[in-house]
Amino acid sequence: MSLTTVAVYNITIHKKNQSIKDLEVLSDFDFGSDLIKLFQKLPSLLNDGNNTFALFEDKVNQKRLRINTDEFKPFGRCIDGELETGDYGVESIFIDGKGEDKGTIGKDDSPLMPFYFLCDIPKNEKKGYILLQRFKQFGVFTLFVKALRGEFMKTHPEYTISFEPITSYREFNRVLDDAEIKKVSFQSRDSQQFSNVFRATNPNDDFNPADTYLEVNLVAKRNKKINLMNSVRKIISSDKMSVDSYFQVSGLANVPLKVYLKANGRPYVLDTTHMDNFSPDIDISHLVKINSKGFPELADIKKASIKLLSDIKAEQNNK
Repeated sequence: MSLTTVAVYNITIHKKNQSIKDLEVLSDFDFGSDLIKLFQKLPSLLNDGNNTFALFEDKVNQKRLRINTDEFKPFGRCIDGELETGDYGVESIFIDGKGEDKGTIGKDDSPLMPFYFLCDIPKNEKKGYILLQRFKQFGVFTLFVKALRGEFMKTHPEYTISFEPITSYREFNRVLDDAEIKKVSFQSRDSQQFSNVFRATNPNDDFNPADTYLEVNLVAKRNKKINLMNSVRKIISSDKMSVDSYFQVSGLANVPLKVYLKANGRPYVLDTTHMDNFSPDIDISHLVKINSKGFPELADIKKASIKLLSDIKAEQNNK
Protein backbone atom coordinates (compact mmCIF):
# COMPACT_ATOMS: atom_id res chain seq x y z
CA MET A 1 0.00 0.00 0.00
CA SER A 2 1.43 3.38 -1.06
CA LEU A 3 1.87 5.86 1.78
CA THR A 4 -0.59 8.76 1.65
CA THR A 5 -0.39 11.35 4.44
CA VAL A 6 -1.74 14.78 5.35
CA ALA A 7 0.23 17.58 7.04
CA VAL A 8 -1.71 20.25 8.97
CA TYR A 9 -0.68 23.86 9.58
CA ASN A 10 -2.08 26.87 11.42
CA ILE A 11 -2.19 30.08 9.37
CA THR A 12 -1.63 33.40 11.16
CA ILE A 13 -0.94 37.03 10.20
CA HIS A 14 0.80 39.76 12.17
CA LYS A 15 2.22 43.20 11.46
CA LYS A 16 5.96 43.22 10.81
CA ASN A 17 6.61 45.89 13.43
CA GLN A 18 4.60 44.11 16.14
CA SER A 19 5.06 40.98 18.23
CA ILE A 20 4.24 37.70 16.53
CA LYS A 21 1.81 37.14 19.42
CA ASP A 22 -0.29 40.14 18.33
CA LEU A 23 -2.23 38.29 15.66
CA GLU A 24 -4.59 39.86 13.16
CA VAL A 25 -8.15 38.70 12.46
CA LEU A 26 -7.80 36.74 9.22
CA SER A 27 -11.15 37.87 7.82
CA ASP A 28 -10.53 41.56 8.63
CA PHE A 29 -6.93 42.83 8.53
CA ASP A 30 -5.14 45.62 6.68
CA PHE A 31 -8.22 47.85 6.46
CA GLY A 32 -10.83 45.17 5.76
CA SER A 33 -8.89 42.56 3.78
CA ASP A 34 -10.05 38.93 4.02
CA LEU A 35 -7.42 36.21 3.59
CA ILE A 36 -9.92 33.79 2.02
CA LYS A 37 -10.12 36.10 -0.98
CA LEU A 38 -6.39 35.76 -1.61
CA PHE A 39 -6.77 31.97 -1.74
CA GLN A 40 -9.70 32.36 -4.13
CA LYS A 41 -7.77 34.71 -6.40
CA LEU A 42 -4.47 32.82 -6.35
CA PRO A 43 -5.04 30.93 -9.65
CA SER A 44 -5.91 34.15 -11.49
CA LEU A 45 -2.95 35.97 -9.94
CA LEU A 46 -0.60 33.23 -11.18
CA ASN A 47 -2.36 32.77 -14.52
CA ASP A 48 -0.47 34.06 -17.56
CA GLY A 49 -3.55 34.07 -19.80
CA ASN A 50 -4.38 30.36 -19.97
CA ASN A 51 -7.97 29.84 -18.86
CA THR A 52 -7.42 26.37 -17.40
CA PHE A 53 -4.09 26.35 -15.58
CA ALA A 54 -2.16 28.76 -13.38
CA LEU A 55 1.60 28.28 -13.15
CA PHE A 56 4.18 29.23 -10.53
CA GLU A 57 7.84 28.65 -11.31
CA ASP A 58 10.71 28.46 -8.83
CA LYS A 59 13.63 28.97 -11.20
CA VAL A 60 16.29 28.77 -8.49
CA ASN A 61 15.23 25.27 -7.43
CA GLN A 62 13.90 24.33 -10.89
CA LYS A 63 10.44 23.39 -9.69
CA ARG A 64 6.97 24.17 -11.02
CA LEU A 65 3.55 24.37 -9.42
CA ARG A 66 0.43 24.12 -11.55
CA ILE A 67 -3.11 24.83 -10.33
CA ASN A 68 -6.12 23.54 -12.21
CA THR A 69 -8.53 26.45 -11.80
CA ASP A 70 -11.52 24.22 -12.57
CA GLU A 71 -10.72 22.17 -9.45
CA PHE A 72 -9.99 25.14 -7.18
CA LYS A 73 -13.40 25.36 -5.50
CA PRO A 74 -14.57 27.40 -2.46
CA PHE A 75 -17.31 26.17 -0.14
CA GLY A 76 -18.30 28.41 2.76
CA ARG A 77 -15.14 29.67 4.48
CA CYS A 78 -13.13 26.80 3.00
CA ILE A 79 -11.46 26.27 -0.32
CA ASP A 80 -9.86 23.14 -1.70
CA GLY A 81 -8.46 21.83 -4.92
CA GLU A 82 -5.70 19.97 -6.67
CA LEU A 83 -2.12 21.15 -6.92
CA GLU A 84 0.43 19.62 -9.27
CA THR A 85 4.16 19.94 -8.90
CA GLY A 86 7.28 18.61 -10.54
CA ASP A 87 10.97 19.27 -11.20
CA TYR A 88 12.68 20.26 -14.43
CA GLY A 89 16.22 20.98 -15.58
CA VAL A 90 17.49 17.55 -16.67
CA GLU A 91 16.78 15.71 -19.91
CA SER A 92 15.99 12.08 -19.22
CA ILE A 93 14.73 8.91 -20.87
CA PHE A 94 11.76 7.04 -19.44
CA ILE A 95 11.31 3.31 -19.87
CA ASP A 96 8.62 0.67 -19.48
CA GLY A 97 8.60 -2.33 -17.14
CA LYS A 98 10.73 -4.32 -19.59
CA GLY A 99 13.45 -1.68 -19.80
CA GLU A 100 12.46 -0.50 -23.29
CA ASP A 101 12.73 3.21 -24.13
CA LYS A 102 9.35 4.96 -24.25
CA GLY A 103 10.45 8.51 -24.92
CA THR A 104 12.40 11.48 -23.65
CA ILE A 105 11.57 14.15 -21.10
CA GLY A 106 13.21 17.44 -22.07
CA LYS A 107 15.11 19.57 -19.58
CA ASP A 108 12.35 22.19 -19.74
CA ASP A 109 9.60 19.61 -19.14
CA SER A 110 8.10 18.81 -15.74
CA PRO A 111 6.55 15.42 -14.92
CA LEU A 112 3.75 16.42 -12.54
CA MET A 113 2.31 14.73 -9.45
CA PRO A 114 -1.11 15.72 -8.03
CA PHE A 115 -1.70 16.75 -4.41
CA TYR A 116 -4.89 17.71 -2.59
CA PHE A 117 -5.12 20.77 -0.35
CA LEU A 118 -7.83 22.09 2.00
CA CYS A 119 -7.83 25.58 3.52
CA ASP A 120 -10.18 26.91 6.21
CA ILE A 121 -10.27 30.62 7.13
CA PRO A 122 -12.89 30.97 9.89
CA LYS A 123 -14.80 34.24 10.20
CA ASN A 124 -13.55 36.62 12.92
CA GLU A 125 -10.77 34.26 14.01
CA LYS A 126 -7.01 34.79 14.30
CA LYS A 127 -5.99 31.29 13.23
CA GLY A 128 -6.85 29.39 10.10
CA TYR A 129 -5.91 25.94 8.84
CA ILE A 130 -4.36 24.44 5.76
CA LEU A 131 -4.06 20.70 5.09
CA LEU A 132 -1.67 19.49 2.40
CA GLN A 133 -1.51 15.92 1.15
CA ARG A 134 1.78 14.08 0.70
CA PHE A 135 2.35 10.93 -1.36
CA LYS A 136 5.26 8.61 -0.60
CA GLN A 137 8.21 11.00 -0.06
CA PHE A 138 6.74 13.77 -2.22
CA GLY A 139 4.88 16.90 -1.14
CA VAL A 140 3.89 20.40 -2.21
CA PHE A 141 4.10 22.53 0.95
CA THR A 142 7.27 24.52 0.19
CA LEU A 143 6.31 25.49 -3.36
CA PHE A 144 2.66 26.29 -2.60
CA VAL A 145 3.53 28.44 0.42
CA LYS A 146 6.21 30.24 -1.59
CA ALA A 147 3.67 31.08 -4.30
CA LEU A 148 1.03 32.18 -1.81
CA ARG A 149 3.45 34.21 0.32
CA GLY A 150 4.77 35.96 -2.77
CA GLU A 151 1.30 37.18 -3.74
CA PHE A 152 0.53 38.09 -0.12
CA MET A 153 3.60 40.31 0.12
CA LYS A 154 2.63 42.19 -3.04
CA THR A 155 -0.70 43.33 -1.60
CA HIS A 156 0.16 43.43 2.13
CA PRO A 157 3.84 44.45 2.41
CA GLU A 158 3.51 45.56 6.04
CA TYR A 159 2.28 42.14 7.20
CA THR A 160 3.73 38.66 7.60
CA ILE A 161 1.83 35.43 6.97
CA SER A 162 3.02 32.35 8.88
CA PHE A 163 2.39 28.61 8.64
CA GLU A 164 3.03 26.59 11.81
CA PRO A 165 2.68 22.79 11.87
CA ILE A 166 0.13 21.32 14.28
CA THR A 167 -1.27 17.88 14.90
CA SER A 168 -4.22 16.02 16.30
CA TYR A 169 -3.50 14.67 19.79
CA ARG A 170 -5.27 11.49 18.79
CA GLU A 171 -2.94 11.08 15.82
CA PHE A 172 0.05 12.11 17.94
CA ASN A 173 -0.66 9.29 20.39
CA ARG A 174 -1.20 6.89 17.51
CA VAL A 175 2.28 7.68 16.21
CA LEU A 176 3.75 7.00 19.65
CA ASP A 177 1.77 3.74 19.94
CA ASP A 178 3.40 2.44 16.78
CA ALA A 179 6.83 3.97 17.35
CA GLU A 180 10.17 2.67 18.54
CA ILE A 181 12.78 4.94 20.11
CA LYS A 182 16.05 4.64 18.22
CA LYS A 183 18.06 7.48 19.76
CA VAL A 184 17.82 9.86 22.71
CA SER A 185 19.91 13.01 22.55
CA PHE A 186 20.78 15.44 25.37
CA GLN A 187 22.33 18.78 24.49
CA SER A 188 24.05 21.42 26.60
CA ARG A 189 25.24 24.85 25.47
CA ASP A 190 26.54 25.77 28.91
CA SER A 191 30.31 25.61 28.60
CA GLN A 192 30.65 25.47 32.39
CA GLN A 193 29.06 22.02 32.35
CA PHE A 194 31.64 20.71 29.87
CA SER A 195 34.33 20.16 32.45
CA ASN A 196 32.18 17.52 34.11
CA VAL A 197 31.93 15.50 30.90
CA PHE A 198 34.74 16.50 28.55
CA ARG A 199 38.15 18.05 29.06
CA ALA A 200 40.84 18.87 26.49
CA THR A 201 44.27 18.14 27.97
CA ASN A 202 46.55 19.33 25.17
CA PRO A 203 47.03 23.10 25.60
CA ASN A 204 48.33 23.38 22.03
CA ASP A 205 44.82 22.65 20.75
CA ASP A 206 43.55 26.00 22.11
CA PHE A 207 40.14 24.40 22.57
CA ASN A 208 37.36 26.84 23.49
CA PRO A 209 34.12 25.25 24.82
CA ALA A 210 32.24 28.46 24.02
CA ASP A 211 32.64 27.66 20.30
CA THR A 212 30.78 24.35 20.66
CA TYR A 213 27.87 22.63 22.29
CA LEU A 214 27.89 19.23 23.93
CA GLU A 215 25.64 16.39 22.79
CA VAL A 216 25.25 13.10 24.61
CA ASN A 217 23.54 10.35 22.62
CA LEU A 218 21.93 7.11 23.68
CA VAL A 219 21.70 4.97 20.53
CA ALA A 220 19.87 1.68 20.09
CA LYS A 221 21.87 -1.26 18.81
CA ARG A 222 20.93 -2.80 15.49
CA ASN A 223 17.45 -4.37 15.56
CA LYS A 224 16.96 -3.06 19.10
CA LYS A 225 14.91 -0.22 20.57
CA ILE A 226 15.24 2.01 23.63
CA ASN A 227 12.48 1.16 26.10
CA LEU A 228 11.86 4.59 27.58
CA MET A 229 8.51 5.40 25.92
CA ASN A 230 6.55 5.81 29.16
CA SER A 231 8.94 8.48 30.39
CA VAL A 232 8.94 10.20 27.01
CA ARG A 233 5.12 10.33 27.02
CA LYS A 234 5.15 11.93 30.48
CA ILE A 235 7.63 14.60 29.44
CA ILE A 236 5.67 15.42 26.28
CA SER A 237 2.29 15.56 28.00
CA SER A 238 3.42 18.10 30.61
CA ASP A 239 4.36 21.61 29.53
CA LYS A 240 6.41 22.19 32.71
CA MET A 241 7.91 18.75 33.14
CA SER A 242 11.67 18.85 33.61
CA VAL A 243 13.65 16.27 31.66
CA ASP A 244 15.76 15.79 34.80
CA SER A 245 12.68 14.33 36.53
CA TYR A 246 13.01 11.21 34.38
CA PHE A 247 16.55 11.14 33.03
CA GLN A 248 19.88 12.16 34.48
CA VAL A 249 23.07 12.62 32.48
CA SER A 250 26.16 12.77 34.62
CA GLY A 251 27.51 16.31 34.80
CA LEU A 252 24.66 17.91 32.83
CA ALA A 253 21.73 19.67 34.47
CA ASN A 254 18.40 20.69 32.94
CA VAL A 255 19.39 19.92 29.36
CA PRO A 256 16.89 19.74 26.48
CA LEU A 257 15.98 16.37 25.03
CA LYS A 258 15.49 15.11 21.49
CA VAL A 259 13.92 11.73 20.83
CA TYR A 260 14.41 10.03 17.47
CA LEU A 261 11.55 7.67 16.66
CA LYS A 262 10.75 5.24 13.89
CA ALA A 263 7.10 4.46 13.11
CA ASN A 264 5.68 2.74 10.04
CA GLY A 265 9.16 2.73 8.55
CA ARG A 266 9.45 6.54 8.80
CA PRO A 267 11.64 8.69 11.09
CA TYR A 268 10.27 11.33 13.49
CA VAL A 269 12.11 13.70 15.79
CA LEU A 270 10.58 15.04 19.02
CA ASP A 271 12.30 18.12 20.42
CA THR A 272 11.01 18.79 23.94
CA THR A 273 11.84 22.48 23.57
CA HIS A 274 9.64 22.86 20.47
CA MET A 275 6.74 20.50 20.99
CA ASP A 276 4.26 23.07 19.68
CA ASN A 277 5.85 22.68 16.26
CA PHE A 278 5.80 18.90 16.17
CA SER A 279 3.45 17.64 13.51
CA PRO A 280 3.85 14.12 12.20
CA ASP A 281 2.30 13.67 8.79
CA ILE A 282 -0.98 11.89 9.47
CA ASP A 283 -1.25 8.57 7.67
CA ILE A 284 -4.55 8.19 5.75
CA SER A 285 -3.39 5.36 3.48
CA HIS A 286 -6.06 3.01 4.85
CA LEU A 287 -8.78 5.50 3.89
CA VAL A 288 -7.88 6.05 0.22
CA LYS A 289 -7.91 3.96 -2.92
CA ILE A 290 -5.19 4.14 -5.55
CA ASN A 291 -6.52 4.95 -9.02
CA SER A 292 -5.50 3.53 -12.39
CA LYS A 293 -2.74 6.15 -12.71
CA GLY A 294 -1.14 5.03 -9.45
CA PHE A 295 -2.19 8.06 -7.39
CA PRO A 296 -4.62 8.31 -4.44
CA GLU A 297 -8.23 9.10 -5.32
CA LEU A 298 -8.91 12.80 -4.81
CA ALA A 299 -12.42 12.23 -3.42
CA ASP A 300 -11.08 9.85 -0.76
CA ILE A 301 -8.39 12.32 0.32
CA LYS A 302 -10.96 15.13 0.52
CA LYS A 303 -13.28 13.09 2.72
CA ALA A 304 -10.46 12.10 5.10
CA SER A 305 -9.09 15.66 5.23
CA ILE A 306 -12.44 17.25 6.08
CA LYS A 307 -12.91 14.74 8.92
CA LEU A 308 -9.37 15.40 10.16
CA LEU A 309 -9.89 19.17 10.08
CA SER A 310 -13.08 18.79 12.12
CA ASP A 311 -11.26 16.66 14.73
CA ILE A 312 -8.36 19.09 15.08
CA LYS A 313 -10.62 22.15 15.40
CA ALA A 314 -12.60 20.38 18.12
CA GLU A 315 -9.42 19.47 19.99
CA GLN A 316 -8.05 23.02 19.81
CA ASN A 317 -11.37 24.46 21.02
CA ASN A 318 -11.24 22.14 24.04
CA LYS A 319 -7.74 23.19 25.11
